[in-house]
Amino acid sequence: MLDIHPAHHAATTWRDFFIHIATIVIGLMIAVGLEQTVEHIHHHILVRETREALRSEREDNRQRLAEYTRNFHWESALLQNNMLVLTTLQQHPGTPPEKLPGILVWTMRRSLFAHAAWDTAQQDGVLAFMPHDEVLADQSLYRALDDISNANEDEWHALNDADRFLFRNSNLSQLSPAQIESELDLTEKLMMRHYLQGNFMGYPATLDSSFDLGPSNQELLEFHKQVDQARTLRTDIPTGPAALTLQRIKAAGFTPQKPIPSGRESKAK
Repeated sequence: MLDIHPAHHAATTWRDFFIHIATIVIGLMIAVGLEQTVEHIHHHILVRETREALRSEREDNRQRLAEYTRNFHWESALLQNNMLVLTTLQQHPGTPPEKLPGILVWTMRRSLFAHAAWDTAQQDGVLAFMPHDEVLADQSLYRALDDISNANEDEWHALNDADRFLFRNSNLSQLSPAQIESELDLTEKLMMRHYLQGNFMGYPATLDSSFDLGPSNQELLEFHKQVDQARTLRTDIPTGPAALTLQRIKAAGFTPQKPIPSGRESKAK
């Protein structure tokens, strides 16, 4: 709020009048300039504090992703174990639990990332004072982390679907062929959710090389031999079903992208 006080006495000449007007204008310019300077300093402080909060949160998320990648390895082994047990039951119904090649274990860790600093920056409008490219980079990273969390959420629900049969009968040898088939189907869906999460886990490193690389391509291939065709199509395949599929999707506007240099095997740990 700017206060403009009236003159102590009325202007008696044109000279006094213009001096009075000039004084008011200069005073207003100084006041507005000081106000803008204060706002600029305030915005600068807000941006600095926001950057520090985002940096701290990024470091936290960096550590979380490294942990989730370690979890992914044993979760994959556990799901493969469960599939082996169920497949054995399908081939040999009624097999006593002690003669099965393992036991069923339905468990996993949640992949949740911190985003309080990012949410606060959006709500407070601080992002408007930051460079556009910097904001887009942060936005892309948080979206990549959200993709991992959402995929993990889907996997969590799929795991609970696969585990629910225990409420009816926890004795595997008593499962009917139809129940075993249903459980195999649920396990396949669960493994696909797990596989998709693994694919998402490699994306943050393409945005920030300090992030963990996630499961390697080789690990994902070994977990799921039948890899999604959209990820393995090559433009140099001359003949065969894959070539026909590639022709069809090219006709529909698909543009093959160059594979992202993974650096997975070469990056120093």
